[in-house]
Amino acid sequence: MLTLYVAGMESTAKNLQAFFYALARNPEKQEKLYREIVEFVGESGPVSNEKLSRMPYLKAVSRKVQVLPCNHFNCMTAFSEAAKFLPERWIRSEVDRKLPQGISPFACLPFGYGPRNCIGRRFAEQEIYLAIIKILERAKIELQMDSKDVKFIYAIFIEPSKAINFRFVPRGSG
Repeated sequence: MLTLYVAGMESTAKNLQAFFYALARNPEKQEKLYREIVEFVGESGPVSNEKLSRMPYLKAVSRKVQVLPCNHFNCMTAFSEAAKFLPERWIRSEVDRKLPQGISPFACLPFGYGPRNCIGRRFAEQEIYLAIIKILERAKIELQMDSKDVKFIYAIFIEPSKAINFRFVPRGSG
């Protein structure tokens, strides 16, 4: 149990760090996500499964999180402009629910697939969604100058090549 707890915390924390870095480097995506959070949760409201189920941009944005290094390689080779933070690539209209032609539905599976997929997937997803919502409700995420161009290393989990210094700017009320 301790191994599951420690591994779950380390993977989630490192992935949230990479996720917040992507949001800080893409303020227009951060603002779009913030607007969705305010629309469905409010500026400090409670989060429920019903509210989460109506937040497609939150889910699309968090799919950038890469849990396994082989998953990163698959995503980088399967998608055009794979290195760009484009959450919209994961949002499909009601008419077109399929990935673009030639891309396998197995190209990006951050939690694995089948009987050996991540046992903590649902818990990790809920933890990631709640962290994103509660932080963005209260602050804009920015980067200090020394953290503008951090590279990431894919070992067991994604890791920054150096420390990332964030700045959390409190959101004004109204």
